[in-house]
Amino acid sequence: MSFAQLFVGDGLTMAFECCMMGVHAIFTSELTSGASDEVEKKYELLYSITDRDNMLKKTIDKSEKLLKKKNLKQEGRKKQKKLLEEKIDINEWWIDYLEKEVK
Repeated sequence: MSFAQLFVGDGLTMAFECCMMGVHAIFTSELTSGASDEVEKKYELLYSITDRDNMLKKTIDKSEKLLKKKNLKQEGRKKQKKLLEEKIDINEWWIDYLEKEVK
């Protein structure tokens, strides 16, 4: 997935995985979540298409718009860097927690 230019699908987990690797994702589902809202609005790596009646057309339009960008992958990596810098490293947090609590 990290070599992809764009992910399009109805799987939110795969869409998130792509976003964490700096790959833009179009999520096609009537469902959304708070986490998907954040990645979409704050980091602009995820694009939710929720309108069932116009889903195909909107997905094609958004895909074409994104794929026309010559620097889409570089833009995605830049957004990925910002996203990862603003999140905690759960592994580091868990190790710190256990070292403090187990002693």
